[in-house]
Amino acid sequence: MISIVISSVNAKQLDRVSGNINRTIGVPYEIIAFENAEGKYGIAEIYNDGVRKAKYDMLCFTHEDVEFHTNNWGKVVLNIFEGRLNLGLIGLSGSTIKSSVPGGGDNILGTNFTNLIQYYKFEKRPPQHICEPLNPRKSLNPVVFVDGVWFCCPKKIAEQYPFDETLKGFHGYDIDFSLAVGEAYEVAVTFDVLLSHYSEGNFSKEWLDAMLYIHRKRKKQLPKYRELYPDLSVQSAEKKTFKYLLRKYRDNVGITLLDGVEILNSSNIRSLGLLLYIKLYYYVIKILLFRK
Repeated sequence: MISIVISSVNAKQLDRVSGNINRTIGVPYEIIAFENAEGKYGIAEIYNDGVRKAKYDMLCFTHEDVEFHTNNWGKVVLNIFEGRLNLGLIGLSGSTIKSSVPGGGDNILGTNFTNLIQYYKFEKRPPQHICEPLNPRKSLNPVVFVDGVWFCCPKKIAEQYPFDETLKGFHGYDIDFSLAVGEAYEVAVTFDVLLSHYSEGNFSKEWLDAMLYIHRKRKKQLPKYRELYPDLSVQSAEKKTFKYLLRKYRDNVGITLLDGVEILNSSNIRSLGLLLYIKLYYYVIKILLFRK
């Protein structure tokens, strides 16, 4: 039995996904949907309220702009958690590392696990089935964090690690929750459930603000690596991620030189050595001031 929590901004999408869930889940369930079209409530606040109202011991948190393709996916979820007492959270996309640099982008180091059909609303691109890696060795893969499009956990986990309601918007809650759960339990990506997601994420100032908050909050936990390419040191990985994200923020958010310094200081790069910190300070000037 599963309680499904949804923050809804579109009544038609909610009706569609509700019907889709009814046809595919295969176990007794309830949908706890919160009307939030005007964005009055942050998703963390809504999810905590959903946890309090849930009557079943297994919870799924999902976006409403999705469509499930796996029949009996509810049974799949319950079977995954059956007997795995140390498993705290599963999703459909995630990374085996979380750098100390505010933001995502950790997949640039090739440590992403993803299985979903992605549609694009902000880009002119055809939908694609993203399956990374193409031939996963296992159907359940340990990661550091999962993406918020869909994730499931036992109710006791969500009660033990409530979503941080300081995050007032719709960004970062998934990374923050994953890092909290991951302190004591396994976090993993499953390849046994497939869905379509009808919009992609995009960079924005609100997204960056959420990342800055989370990385300041969890600075001592980061960076966190489950695996790293043999030829990469932690310092090299942090440098690659920082340069990649700084250019992304420059081109998509329009950050200033002061923003770049804040991003650097919100990371835990200083703990990896003063020389690395000085090098990245140089890259802030080079990338943001001289646009190199």
